[in-house]
Amino acid sequence: MFHWMPQRITAHVKLCVLALMIQRAVELRTEMTWTNIRTTLETLKAVSYRTEKQAIVQTTNPTKSTASILKKLDITKPKTIISLS
Repeated sequence: MFHWMPQRITAHVKLCVLALMIQRAVELRTEMTWTNIRTTLETLKAVSYRTEKQAIVQTTNPTKSTASILKKLDITKPKTIISLS
């Protein structure tokens, strides 16, 4: 990115390294490539519906492969209904 101050450059590099470490840890735990993990998890979405009186936000149903990744990473499946207003 566009950083000129030494502290910001150092912070940016550290964040990039941390992101790579997390990515690699996920790959090792799931025994999948990052591309496959990302593609699979992209199917999980939050969908918003609006009526005259109410707005609902809910998640799509996770596929079997998405649920498998979440389980391997010890992440609980998101609630079906996220928000009612």
